[in-house]
Amino acid sequence: MAEKALVQITQDRLARNRYPMYELLRQFAAERLVSSTGAAAKTQARHSDYYLTFLQQHVPFLLGKEQQQAVQAIGDWR
Repeated sequence: MAEKALVQITQDRLARNRYPMYELLRQFAAERLVSSTGAAAKTQARHSDYYLTFLQQHVPFLLGKEQQQAVQAIGDWR
């Protein structure tokens, strides 16, 4: 059944779950989002808030001994 899913679950090298989707599905979703009144701006704001929180959580590490690990974690989050 999982092989027929539109979104797959994979793990990156740090064993974090990733949810890649097929490019055509991503394009369809993006078009629907843009055509939905206000949804694109709301989604963009939530996306920005999520990553701002993520980066704020790493500030203490960026300023301390764990700087290299924090930079690596931020780089890996893409």
